[in-house]
Amino acid sequence: MDLHGYETRFDQTTAWDCPLNAEDIAADYGVELAVALRAVDEHTVLPAPPPPVTLLTDGTPLLDRPDFWAAHLGIGHGRRDLIAAACGITPAQARTAYTELLHRPDSWPVITVPLPAGGVIVIAHCLQRLWMLGPDCTWLPDDESWTDFWLAAPTGHGVPLALISGNWRGPGLRWPELRTIARAAAPDRLAVAQRLLLLAPILGAADADDEAADWFAWALALVTNKPAPDTVVRVAADYLASGNEVFRSARWREIDGVWVSDGKFCPRYWAGRQTPSDELRRISDMLCATGC
Repeated sequence: MDLHGYETRFDQTTAWDCPLNAEDIAADYGVELAVALRAVDEHTVLPAPPPPVTLLTDGTPLLDRPDFWAAHLGIGHGRRDLIAAACGITPAQARTAYTELLHRPDSWPVITVPLPAGGVIVIAHCLQRLWMLGPDCTWLPDDESWTDFWLAAPTGHGVPLALISGNWRGPGLRWPELRTIARAAAPDRLAVAQRLLLLAPILGAADADDEAADWFAWALALVTNKPAPDTVVRVAADYLASGNEVFRSARWREIDGVWVSDGKFCPRYWAGRQTPSDELRRISDMLCATGC
């Protein structure tokens, strides 16, 4: 599996490698030193998280599963029940897919979407199993999950495009960019639909219109093997076309031929400088090769 340089995303040194200090724990938690020393000893036998790069696996086989689409499209959206119904499954099945297919501590599925100008967008569903000290100074599991969208250039270093987690970063794409990336797979209709839906969670849809809803309805029907979009699919498509809920307030503008966002948590954020940075120009050029 070609990770297109995504493995460089991870710093191989972690907080797990840092030694614990019993005196600091005793002071921070207000416990006796003996209790803190016990916590330090217990930490030495807890399973350390494996290096993230060893967990990355090929997620392409998941594209044939409606429950994958319900789980993937539901990230960052409040109406996961609506999306699950459009995929022909129950909300409970979508939740199961979220934990058993996408966010597992032992396997992080990775899917790539090619870009018309070269390079790819790497999508990685991740979950790291960590441990935290509870109020009584005992160790408790503390899972951290996220979905990473990474822009891998054909040459040079890659850059973060969007992140959906407790600390989200985005949006990553405008509607014309998403449409261009998806239709580059033509005449393979299924590949067009898959690319469209894979990148839907990072859409900042201030510039989307009825066309976007029509595309999403067609794509949803195709990946879930429906002969045509039904009412439920249409409603879900309208919802997807409105953009990810946490990104909807961001707006796009073109400055000196570069598309940038006013969202302060967006990797494509324009900070008010007269000329966008070379990095923002590089990102915009990769994502908007033609027709944007």
